[in-house]
Amino acid sequence: MKKSLIALAVAGALTAPMIAQADATLYGSMRVELNSVDGADLDLNDNSSRVGIKGDVDLGLEDTKGVFQWEFNIPTADNGAYGAGGSLGERLGYIGATGSWGTALVGRQYHPHFLLMNFNTYTFSDASMAERYFLGNDNHKRVDNTIAYVTPSMGGVTLVAGLVVAGDGNDGNGVADSNVDGYNVAAKYAGNGLTTALSYGSVNYDVAGGTEDDEVWGISAKYAINDAATVMVRYEDSDEAAAGADSDVTFVGGTYKIDNTTLKLAYTDLDSETAGGDEDSIMLEVHQKMGKGSVYAAYMDVDADTAANDTDMFTVGYRLDF
Repeated sequence: MKKSLIALAVAGALTAPMIAQADATLYGSMRVELNSVDGADLDLNDNSSRVGIKGDVDLGLEDTKGVFQWEFNIPTADNGAYGAGGSLGERLGYIGATGSWGTALVGRQYHPHFLLMNFNTYTFSDASMAERYFLGNDNHKRVDNTIAYVTPSMGGVTLVAGLVVAGDGNDGNGVADSNVDGYNVAAKYAGNGLTTALSYGSVNYDVAGGTEDDEVWGISAKYAINDAATVMVRYEDSDEAAAGADSDVTFVGGTYKIDNTTLKLAYTDLDSETAGGDEDSIMLEVHQKMGKGSVYAAYMDVDADTAANDTDMFTVGYRLDF
């Protein structure tokens, strides 16, 4: 046993300099929660814990370097529900290059719609609360076989485009093909405390008698009023290939920071063609930062057109980042 521990220590000592020489950074976020839904007993859950490695590589080119990132789930609770069959589940895995000309990436990565519409207003700590009304989650979150390009900032304006090439057939049927199965284009402006963006995405799906597109577009804005207060708003509209599945979401939220304590409040309105799909929700959170750790308590109340869909959720969580 002692020999095994010594061998591990030596291996770790040798590996650390190698990682440093590769200009790589090991990072992670461990997250665990206690949840209660509709007054039920508390349930211990993982809140999307992850570990990854990212960095850059010298390509021997002027004004251009290679970049990479690999990130995977490491559940701390609920029997590995975030991994496939309880195993490690890949979140991100891409390589690319960057320079003053912009950034090009290939692999499993976030689409512009998720980054600029959803992540721009991603304020709540609990993943299920934060992403409950993200329309970009359907087709434009973390997607395999994606080629993306990000322009350099031009007076605060950045343009982004992404293509899903030879992916899972139509991104849903599991059959590979040689066509462009989906795409996403977006534009962002950042300056003077304001970040705002527009996005449009489309994905091709098989339907009876042929194919149709799932389309989503959105607009988002976040404004820092001062060092303490921030407000944000988002509107998304989804036109689904499946009949009776169209929806739109309006989100308004804000945060107020007092030293290491942040108070969060949001209201969301979901209009959906699905039966009982319309919902109004209010979310509240108190978040306490402690160095690279934090604790939080959050509450969500959902008022749906169908009484059976009404719900409330209380969560307390603990998070460590490294």
